[in-house]
Amino acid sequence: MSYDLLIGIDPCKNTGVAVRDKRIKTGCDYTHVFTTDFFGLQEFLEGISPDLKVLIYLEVTDLKVVFKGKQQGRSKGADNATAINVGSCLREMALLKGQIEYIAKRDKKDFTLRTIYDAELVGKSSAFVKMATGYSGKLNNHECDAMMFIAGL
Repeated sequence: MSYDLLIGIDPCKNTGVAVRDKRIKTGCDYTHVFTTDFFGLQEFLEGISPDLKVLIYLEVTDLKVVFKGKQQGRSKGADNATAINVGSCLREMALLKGQIEYIAKRDKKDFTLRTIYDAELVGKSSAFVKMATGYSGKLNNHECDAMMFIAGL
């Protein structure tokens, strides 16, 4: 199936969102890259035209997420740190999933929702993401992850 918009969502307190407009044929097709909260994303999704076919990738956070590399504030030699806020990210993901399904049904929008968990896609540097996507704006780690979810689609 062909989609007009691809949306990647990295849910948490600061939810990363990336939108690709597949109708753009030249240049960078990432039209929106931003960090928002639950209500900001809800407002954005409600503003999408019902005429568009939209594929949404929503990250599922693992309960045992481990960040690789030395973390700030950790003792010397600490190579791994377990995510402290995984529970809040799981709640945000569940709330967003329900709200996306509700908006699609209520507003008769053509949303296809897929969940994604792929540790290989997350944690890339902004320089890597910009090189891979052609995007030139500023990025934080949530926006980078959201972009990577839809980069190869």
